[in-house]
Amino acid sequence: PPANDPNVYYPEIWDPTTEEWTALGPMQVARVYHSTAILLRDGSVLSAGGEPHQESSQIFRPPYLCKGPRPTITSAPPTIQLGQSFEVFTPEAPSIAQVNLLKLGAVTHAYDQSQHIVRLNFVAGVDRVTVDGPTSSYDALPGYYMLFLVSDLGVPSIAEYVMVPPEVEW
Repeated sequence: PPANDPNVYYPEIWDPTTEEWTALGPMQVARVYHSTAILLRDGSVLSAGGEPHQESSQIFRPPYLCKGPRPTITSAPPTIQLGQSFEVFTPEAPSIAQVNLLKLGAVTHAYDQSQHIVRLNFVAGVDRVTVDGPTSSYDALPGYYMLFLVSDLGVPSIAEYVMVPPEVEW
């Protein structure tokens, strides 16, 4: 890329432990202003669009997807009530390191206006994790989320879609 170019041509991975970004190999097609990128339920990222009138897409599979076996979710509730615990069944319960909700994205012009992560506390059992749900709409805005289990190797499950309802029903 030219000097002083504000565009990002390489995917970057954030490491919350080191608080550093790591650049990976370049995309096959430069995707700038009129582009979109969104996390899919299998942990890959769909990247599409760009200028001028780029009518193509590509799937990015982050390297952490290849670090080991994926945890599996055999059962999860379709709705998560605020302030209540819930169970997620998985044969890999003892090796689960994180339980995360990711709000579904709303992407336009290379900017995601919605997607954010909600990290949840949990206790692992033999065949399930018991998860503390978000306590209020300040923690998790009402709407649909992807529920991911993440292994101790940093590999995410394929997500299950769950809904967090509003605090007050009208």
